[in-house]
Amino acid sequence: MSKRAKILLVVGLMLTFGSPSVGLILTVFGMMASFRHLGHHGTTSPDQLAGSIAETLLATYLGLIGASVGLCVLIAAGIVIYVERRKLRG
Repeated sequence: MSKRAKILLVVGLMLTFGSPSVGLILTVFGMMASFRHLGHHGTTSPDQLAGSIAETLLATYLGLIGASVGLCVLIAAGIVIYVERRKLRG
């Protein structure tokens, strides 16, 4: 396996598994901020919670986008490995 294929595999795996984890952690922190706001201020209007909820949704979105990019990189790595193996076989 070439160095390029190894790099694609490592980057793809890191993005595929790391991005959703980071997105999940940030989502949890965003929800904690929303509940903390509720705890300090009691019952509030949705307008006051919108900022924390928006941050939470953005973190989830970025995690999903990162995982999608990682999956595309993994597919590219698979193609590179397949082509290299075909060339070696002749």
